[in-house]
Amino acid sequence: MSDVPTLPDDAFRAILDAAADGIVLVDPTGRIVFVNREVTKLFGYQASELQGQRVEILMPANKRATHVIHRESYHNNPETRPMGTGLALAGQRQNGTSFPVEISLSQLDASSGNFVVAVVRDVTRQHRADEALRRSEERHRLLAEQAQDVIFRYRLQPTPGFEYVSAAMSNLLGYLPEEFYVDDDLIFRIAHPEDRALLERALSAEGPRNFTLRFQRRDGP
Repeated sequence: MSDVPTLPDDAFRAILDAAADGIVLVDPTGRIVFVNREVTKLFGYQASELQGQRVEILMPANKRATHVIHRESYHNNPETRPMGTGLALAGQRQNGTSFPVEISLSQLDASSGNFVVAVVRDVTRQHRADEALRRSEERHRLLAEQAQDVIFRYRLQPTPGFEYVSAAMSNLLGYLPEEFYVDDDLIFRIAHPEDRALLERALSAEGPRNFTLRFQRRDGP
């Protein structure tokens, strides 16, 4: 086991313990030399149970071998890596349950050696919110696909255009929804000539909320 460096003084340790995210200090061999209070809350260990352990103890067993390779690579080429880099990461509690995390890494050069500071954030709530939003959007999409009326979402900024057109467009007008995605002017060409000015106003930020338009079907009036 590597020599444990001098830990922060009481004032500095109090600051680390007050942090909302978990903070783990790891030596070049991958052993934990310090954890703050949030780490013990997140993972269910006492600080004394983690000090001297390989940092891989905090991750699922099937990820540990791969992490050793990544860890050694990072020590050879350290750079600051911020939270939210798009990686799907997980931590493992002492009781064996896992949970999603975001981790930022930075190098710490101390008189007693070089260390890696890992800041760990539990993103369980964020993942639940994202999943709830995904399910809600899926339900709305299914409702829209089954609706007999045309439902669409039109983007005003940065460039105007259709983001969604329901399948009912094919039944009512004979055009595929995809045709409106690739041709922003199609909606104006199939509008009745007398209604095109109203359509332009309707598809603007200041346009009317309720309006009636006439469109021409692909196979005729």
